[in-house]
Amino acid sequence: MLPENEVFDKAVTWGAPILAFVIGFLRSLRDDKDFVASVIEGGLLGLAAFGIQPVFSYIGLPTNIAWVFAVWIGYVGVDVISRKLKKRTSQL
Repeated sequence: MLPENEVFDKAVTWGAPILAFVIGFLRSLRDDKDFVASVIEGGLLGLAAFGIQPVFSYIGLPTNIAWVFAVWIGYVGVDVISRKLKKRTSQL
């Protein structure tokens, strides 16, 4: 039996994850990464954009913010996010 307030079903759309994938993929190719690495990076960014939508819905924010998030993470990319996280965790 599914709960009536199923956040995931109401919140998730495919536009933002696809946008994050495309932007991340093209940015990765522009940075001279090979095709497979570009697909993997785009996929990771798409998954992040897919997963953030229910979170926004759960905390009461509009899920349309996921489009802005998708563009941001697609432009910034996995490398920059990874470096920032490593820097922060090494300070702990």
